[in-house]
Amino acid sequence: MSFAKKYKYWIIGGVSLIVVGTIIFLATRKKRNRLKNKNPKSILFVGDSQTAIKNYANNSAITYTFPNYITESLKQKGISVDVLAKGGETTSWMLKNLPDKLKEKKFDRIYIQGGGNDAVNLVPYEKYKSNLEKMIELGQKAGSDVVFMTWFDREKVMDPNKVPTTIYVPSKEEMYKREQIYFNWQRKIGNDLKDKANLIMPMFDLPKEYVPDGIHPNAKGAKIVADIILKTI
Repeated sequence: MSFAKKYKYWIIGGVSLIVVGTIIFLATRKKRNRLKNKNPKSILFVGDSQTAIKNYANNSAITYTFPNYITESLKQKGISVDVLAKGGETTSWMLKNLPDKLKEKKFDRIYIQGGGNDAVNLVPYEKYKSNLEKMIELGQKAGSDVVFMTWFDREKVMDPNKVPTTIYVPSKEEMYKREQIYFNWQRKIGNDLKDKANLIMPMFDLPKEYVPDGIHPNAKGAKIVADIILKTI
């Protein structure tokens, strides 16, 4: 075979690889971002204490979590924001209460955050994942795009010596071991849900000083979280 013919086949082969690679990339991107409604007018945030805007213990308002900033930002655009979140709760609580919330109102988009309390309460990973899958399915059947928020990288901001304890887990050492369970979950749950959710928001970083206890962003941290989420709306 002449050099000219070999060169021709090399070019054809190279072009073919590029085309195949482009098709695979586009197909993957489509799978990971399948939002049907690019301009939502009603949004629901589901989560735990990091999402909650109400303290159920005394029925008082929590004013510094990220939904507050998002609500204020979207209000002028005519986009409504609802929240289904309660401090200390696991994804089982979210799954139990989501159906009633969906009966109240039609949401164009649902954002789900949670898992830390599951890990601390030693809920098996498969149960955690199953709860999320069921919530995603419920939302999609109700006509909503469902976004799973992998959340900020908790491992980077948590100090093992300052980890918050509870009456159920009073030992810092034991609590940090349980927090490490969640750190590991964060690194695989997005991939496990990529074919379920309409969009997976990957982990992101927050400055350590904005997450004093390694779990709950302060007002400045919540503002950063809100800005990151707003980029998807």
